This record gives sequence, C-alpha cells and structure tokens, in this order.
Amino acid sequence: MINNFDDYDAGRMDDLSFDRSAFMNAPSKPVKAPEKPFILLAELQDALIGVIEGADTHPRACYSTDMVKNILREKHDLSEELAQEAINTLIRTYLGPSTPCFLDTSILADE
Repeated sequence: MINNFDDYDAGRMDDLSFDRSAFMNAPSKPVKAPEKPFILLAELQDALIGVIEGADTHPRACYSTDMVKNILREKHDLSEELAQEAINTLIRTYLGPSTPCFLDTSILADE
C-alpha cells in the first residue's frame, strides 16, 4: 500500500475508535445511499412510534397497536371488537416491501 500521508492527523491516532485502514481506503466522495420510500398512514400519525429497517433493508413505519386502537375507537367510534378487527386487518395487509409494521405496546399501558 502506498500512502503519502498528506492528510495525516496525529490527534486521531490517540482515539482508540479511529480505524486507520478505513480512513486510508475511504472513497474520495461520500457515497449516498439510494432513497427508499416508506408508507406513512396519515390517519394514524399520532400512533407512529418511529421508522425501522426491515430485514430486506426497506424502511418501514412502525405504529403502536394500542394507540391505533384508541384512534379507531375515538375518531371513528368503533367498538373494542371492531377496532381489534381493523388492527388485525391492517397487520395482515401487505402493501409491498415498505408495508408498515405494528408493535404491540399493551404491556406499556397503565392499568
């Protein structure tokens, strides 16, 4: 390996997390990852927990099942049973690789 050390920074050598080989072999321009869109359900924005990356590396919106149930009961005046059926339908619906996921957050509910 040939390196002229023009960009050598002695201060970085003290940092134990500094990976010298990655620094020397780093590409000259940062590589931008291709953007992958994900599906957001506007009606359920208050139940959004965050965005996760699925096993296939597609980002997915993640919603709280308890909060979704509350939204369905309050905004749409659904009974407990109908709200649960609607959540089950949302969970089973496949909208492609960026299909939203639903996390059971019932263990976090105050009782």
